[in-house]
Amino acid sequence: MAQPDTYIWIGLLEDGRQALSGVHRGMKIGGFLLLKGVTIDRRLTGTTAALRLAQAISQTARHRGWTGVSVWVEPAKRERFLAARLQIRAAGTRVHRYHISLKNCAAELADAPGAPLSGTLEIALGTAQPLVGSLLPLPEHCYGWVCDGRRIVLAGNPCVTLDDLPTLKDRLAPVARRIGATALELQVPAADFAASLSLLAIGAKRLSRTPVQLGHRRFDPEAPL
Repeated sequence: MAQPDTYIWIGLLEDGRQALSGVHRGMKIGGFLLLKGVTIDRRLTGTTAALRLAQAISQTARHRGWTGVSVWVEPAKRERFLAARLQIRAAGTRVHRYHISLKNCAAELADAPGAPLSGTLEIALGTAQPLVGSLLPLPEHCYGWVCDGRRIVLAGNPCVTLDDLPTLKDRLAPVARRIGATALELQVPAADFAASLSLLAIGAKRLSRTPVQLGHRRFDPEAPL
């Protein structure tokens, strides 16, 4: 994860201390910075440390020419306040995130050095509406993706029904082989209980505790850096 065009790590170093007091990581998906894990020293709980880290990592992404910033927001949890401070609006479909095995690709992993670890894919699996359209402002049928560890994170779910899941896996197989991915993260509407049960029945693991929304904000190109 050393590719600076895909990943950013930001640390918080307080005056007089030699160890980091906080770390925030993010990654590029569909041109947007996706805020991921933030860790801060327990001493700083209740302070603005997490906000300062999020602002710093967002500013770094803007300096690199990325489109904007995005984050998974649990509307009922305190993360929504951080999103609001970052002027990120969480709207659209509430979803659950699932981790799905791509074991059919495991025997052919190539992990090609220098292969892109993020981008967009154009995927249309039928004429009807997908289960979850692109969660980022991209052209029709385009979905942002990024490699997070050994998992391909897809911002949306192009399947019209879960019967399309094998076809989706086949479409993603070349990418998975290039980057050494063994799993896929995608979403289903939180209200679609049948889809959730179907995924659990095939061994998928739910990653979200409660329904989430992918909020995003474009960087203002006119504002000073």
